[in-house]
Amino acid sequence: MKSAICLVLCAGALVGCSSTQAPTFAVTSATMKDRSPDGVVLEFTLDADNPNNEALPLQDVTYDVSLDGKQVFHGVRSAEATLRRYGRQQLTLPACVAAADAAGPLAKYRISGEVVYVVPGAIAQTLFDQEVFRPTANFSGEGTVELVR
Repeated sequence: MKSAICLVLCAGALVGCSSTQAPTFAVTSATMKDRSPDGVVLEFTLDADNPNNEALPLQDVTYDVSLDGKQVFHGVRSAEATLRRYGRQQLTLPACVAAADAAGPLAKYRISGEVVYVVPGAIAQTLFDQEVFRPTANFSGEGTVELVR
């Protein structure tokens, strides 16, 4: 019990004293990568920016995709990336959509989600590993995507 209280107090201190800024994400494109009679595979490109002087390992990305106002995909995947200090990097997120939800030549899309990242430092890593402190950064974007080739 004492260790749990200590972890919570350390998490509070870390949140209050941390000078690490959250990374930012901007959706820059949406393209159809593949089409079959069963559906389409869309690929979303995000620009990720790290405003910090230390690298930020990215962990999991959770996201939802809507076409023409209807939610058509929910995904969770490993980010498989570390943002270098003061760096910019592109991430790609796939979405599989059933043919019935991707029938027209164009669709209005909306993607939104969050990325879990690790704050630098031994205490932050311990709190992350114990699932006490898991910081996230949100992203969203919308536009039009072509569903035919």
